[in-house]
Amino acid sequence: MILWGSLFSQQYTNYTTKDGLPSNHVYRITQDIEGFIWFITDKGMVKYNGSDFKKFTIRDGLPINDIWNIAITPNGKVWYFSKSPKIGYIYKDSVYAFPSENKGEILSPMNRNIVGNEVTFNNSFAHYQLENKQWKAYNVSGRNSKLKQYKSYLNHKKLHRIQFSEDQKNLFFIDKNKHEVKKIKLVQEITEAHTRGQINDSTYFWTSNKAFTVLNLNNYTLKTTYFKDVINIKESKYVRIHIVNNQIQITGKGFVSVLDANYNLAHVHYIPEYLKAHFSFIDKQSNIWIATFRNGVYKLPKAKQNAVYTLINEKVGKIKKIDNKLIAKVLDKGFYAYDFSTKQFKVFIKETNFVYGMFPIKELNKNFFITHNSIFLVKNKKRNEIPISLRANLNETARQLVYHQGYLYGNFTAGLNKISPKNFSVKKEYVINGIRSFVSFKDTLLIASSNGLQVLDNDRIKALKIPKETANNLYTKPILSLNKLDDKTVLVGTDAYGAFVTDLNEIIPLKETEYLSINNSFVAGTDLWLATDKGIWHYQKDRDNKYIFITSYNENDGLLSNNTNSVYATENELIISSNNGVVSIPKKKNKTSGLLAIYVAEVNYNNESILKSPLKYESNNSLSIKVSSIDFSENGALQYAYQLLPIQKKWISTTSRQISFNDLPPNTYQLNIKAKSKSDSIAFKIAPLWNQTLVAKMLFALLSIVLVTALVLIIRKIELKKQTKKLNAKRKLAEFELYALRSQMNPHFVFNSLNAIQYYLTDNKIDLSEKYLVKFSRLIRMFFDLSKHQTISIQDEVGLLNAYLEIEKMRFGKDFKYKIQIDKALNTEKQIPAMLLQPIVENAVNHGLFHKQGKGLISIHFHKTNESDFSISIEDNGIGRERSKEIKKHSLNKHLSKSTQILQERIDLINESGSFNIHYKITDLNQVNQTGTRVRLQFKHTQTSK
Repeated sequence: MILWGSLFSQQYTNYTTKDGLPSNHVYRITQDIEGFIWFITDKGMVKYNGSDFKKFTIRDGLPINDIWNIAITPNGKVWYFSKSPKIGYIYKDSVYAFPSENKGEILSPMNRNIVGNEVTFNNSFAHYQLENKQWKAYNVSGRNSKLKQYKSYLNHKKLHRIQFSEDQKNLFFIDKNKHEVKKIKLVQEITEAHTRGQINDSTYFWTSNKAFTVLNLNNYTLKTTYFKDVINIKESKYVRIHIVNNQIQITGKGFVSVLDANYNLAHVHYIPEYLKAHFSFIDKQSNIWIATFRNGVYKLPKAKQNAVYTLINEKVGKIKKIDNKLIAKVLDKGFYAYDFSTKQFKVFIKETNFVYGMFPIKELNKNFFITHNSIFLVKNKKRNEIPISLRANLNETARQLVYHQGYLYGNFTAGLNKISPKNFSVKKEYVINGIRSFVSFKDTLLIASSNGLQVLDNDRIKALKIPKETANNLYTKPILSLNKLDDKTVLVGTDAYGAFVTDLNEIIPLKETEYLSINNSFVAGTDLWLATDKGIWHYQKDRDNKYIFITSYNENDGLLSNNTNSVYATENELIISSNNGVVSIPKKKNKTSGLLAIYVAEVNYNNESILKSPLKYESNNSLSIKVSSIDFSENGALQYAYQLLPIQKKWISTTSRQISFNDLPPNTYQLNIKAKSKSDSIAFKIAPLWNQTLVAKMLFALLSIVLVTALVLIIRKIELKKQTKKLNAKRKLAEFELYALRSQMNPHFVFNSLNAIQYYLTDNKIDLSEKYLVKFSRLIRMFFDLSKHQTISIQDEVGLLNAYLEIEKMRFGKDFKYKIQIDKALNTEKQIPAMLLQPIVENAVNHGLFHKQGKGLISIHFHKTNESDFSISIEDNGIGRERSKEIKKHSLNKHLSKSTQILQERIDLINESGSFNIHYKITDLNQVNQTGTRVRLQFKHTQTSK
């Protein structure tokens, strides 16, 4: 049990409506699993991270602003309770509210039962459970002859409920089968309890003003603890038990404590009565939060719980040890001596006038205490006033005293006095303004003034000259303090320029003190303590006699003010004075960081949240990021580092809560932030415009390639034209004639194919016509691709024939068949003239099979005749050429087909060019019960054929 010192000695931080609370009437305070502090008031709820107050009210979804109670479940939900039509929770800053299943009912949760993530509550008449997003009521007000039912259900693996006996002297345990399994005697404090509830799967509790009782539901044991037996409080109002940060805590008016595993009070903290507090709790970092009904919230940081304050709101100057007494000078109060047992300063010499200081002179074995108009000699508890001459009722003899070379030296308003130690008479005056301090060092009186460091030399005051000129000269810097570190060095404390160590030959700056004002210093062995305007700074001397920075202390460590006047160090504590009083703090710092989390609070892209993802790229775009933290330190300063991947590889340190980026190109980004051991990250995407996409870039690149290729081809074509002029005229003429004949065949084929499609569409089969058109388009593509070449492989020609015959098969249906046979010994890579076979096959279909009754068949055979020659035969079982001519005569379509003539001319030209040697033969198949036509092409070897 920890009992703080004086109840009025702690320094609390007060939060009210001026800071962001919606009301100063605060019911409860707790902490969620992330570390945020929650306040519930009669005007809404607040989520606090150490710097920002986020409010939740009716406008945000709360059913009512007057929230009475709060609970945190392990799943992160913040449950709120009040007398209202709805009760629910807040999760990820969204408010959820659930009504009673009884329409119009006002819920009144008198007692709460919280087991894991399950929350139930009850009032005088019913027990409520959340089912299907409604609070379902179970009536528990019945009685029987033996028991008076205790109006509460349990969330327990074996027990259904607990019940009072009719005379309220016993407690009965009822299992799931509604059977009584145990009876125990009650204590009076349970029947007088004003709060009760289940706080985990095995614990039930009651609280009253005098005691609290804990019931173990597993072994049916009761434990009652009376406050008068364990703490310095007999009775307390508003006693509550609650779970926070996996701890069971108990609080009431005047105290807060944690319950250990045996439900004993551990680490009791007393709350001063003047705060008028009714509820307190201890957070994860052992800070204490206190709720009041009038003055908002008070916080007592962990560091200040171990600090003891005295002379609060008094301006306390230098602290110095004299005759084993630690003396402090207090403005308009006099001199105070420190009591190490109570850690309080008590009056030593009362003096209402301005006090200048106390100065022990070892050489004279005398202690001098100097005030506005008096100098006192104090020895062996006796105080004698030294007669001095006063000017306008003002001590102009000495405000500080130093013994130097047989004389005392004391400063006054306009200079320095040389004083006789025998009768305290002034022997000589030295005119100098702005003296702050002086010390006897190396047979020199060293003087600190507002105009630099000066010395008394040959009975004259002049500026100090350092033999080794450095940039750290002290000629003009304003000096606040001087302190001998040893016989060889002195510490010089400047105003806003830091501290320096000098032996009068060279000046060495003390690292880490740049821009500090050194008001005073204290030396203890190898330790050096500086009282500065930014707190206390601690140094230690290393083996090379250099002072190394160790640590610093500020308001976050318990100081009354960062602007300190003096420091004194004992073995375990620091005693520090300021214009706000004196504090005693442990030397050993509290290493617990105040930072619980750092997180990205908000990210806006062109004033739109990145929740809208992906974001559309815009030129001159801006990305604004707000960084926040959960930090309940007193200074509240956040230093962290960030990087935006992939554009930033190095971490950038800053203290600004706002980060901005401009003109970010399209990409997927990840913002990382870190501070100490805490970190957070968020990913987002800026989508490119259509012309910035990879596909668009590829298309542009492809277009460029096509243009370049076209240009190359044009140039090449020009060159080829020049070369072709030298070709043989006959060969050139043959090639042109072959190309012309092929060109004549192209429209002939398209006409016949479209005619086939016309026949097919006439059958009115729309679905199949689409399939037909797909195949036709594929055939046309193949035709155009192959017709560009003079020769193609047998394999390509077979592919074209297959595509064409597949279309014709769809037109004729079951009455049409075809087969293509290729000799296995034949090399299908052999070249033949392009589009030579397709017109023959097409002729067989249109003239041979079109008018045939019954099943039609086209047979195509590729046969290897010898090592270099092969033949191709195309045979149909159609009506024959003679019958076809007769039908043509009586047809309305008088178009005369010239395909046979064109084919023969083409073969003749091919043979004439010498590329191929082709024998062409047409045979009529006039046999019994069989008609048809066979076309045979015999390919003979030539020197140029392949």
